[in-house]
Amino acid sequence: MTTEEYHALTATPSNLQGHVSKSMLWAFAKSPFKWFNGEGFKGNAKTEFGSLVHALCFEHTVCKSRYMVIPDDAPRDVRNDSRIMSAKKPSQNSLDAIAYWDALDAENAGKIMVDPDNMAKAQTIAATVMESEHIYSYGACDYEVQVQGMVGSTPMKGMIDIAPHSGNNLGDLKVTSSIGNEESMARHIANMGYHWQGAMYLDLYNAIHGTNRSEFDLIFVEEDAPHEMALFTLSNNFLDKGREGYMNAIARWQQCVATKNFPPAHATKTTVEPPKWI
Repeated sequence: MTTEEYHALTATPSNLQGHVSKSMLWAFAKSPFKWFNGEGFKGNAKTEFGSLVHALCFEHTVCKSRYMVIPDDAPRDVRNDSRIMSAKKPSQNSLDAIAYWDALDAENAGKIMVDPDNMAKAQTIAATVMESEHIYSYGACDYEVQVQGMVGSTPMKGMIDIAPHSGNNLGDLKVTSSIGNEESMARHIANMGYHWQGAMYLDLYNAIHGTNRSEFDLIFVEEDAPHEMALFTLSNNFLDKGREGYMNAIARWQQCVATKNFPPAHATKTTVEPPKWI
């Protein structure tokens, strides 16, 4: 199925029988109440830019049908419209800009509009990644591999960036603002739930293909030039923590769906201890 069809399978507050992805599950686990009563998982400028880089790296054949660079003749206000994948803040649209958007929407069937500078940066990052020794070290690979499976009564899904034809690992690309030392990157991985993703993707892939892959790589590339890269492999201990985390979250998800009750993060009175630094 296409990437768009794949994303449409994701569980939402209005479709609790949909597939559970890592991103959706991570947002749910932080606060079932906020997830259910809000907008579910919602991306931002950084996640949208990361998706563009991923498409240029692994799905470049569909980029033209999915993205459109803002033309030079676009009205000035168009460049600040909230629908543009840009770090610029949205501003009030003029009537000319609104008319321009309406015409483009009809002609381009809802393509994602990209600021020219963002497209140029994304293309440079994609070239840096695909020409790197990290990618070459995998040999022959399949990219953007869709995997689906069941955990109990819950349908699960994942989109694996890199699945080498041979070996013991899977890989995922992350665009980041900065690559720090080992300790800071371990904190970043934990804070973003990438260890959940690694464990979940390995489990789904192995179940589908009858393999026993046990290594998950994270390829980081910095957003700003010169786009430094680094490759981190999650330890067995990190993956075990990730597996424990996502399985506990699935159990809580199943309970919430069954009872139709999505409690807040702090549903009961909590006694607070002073932090260690006091």
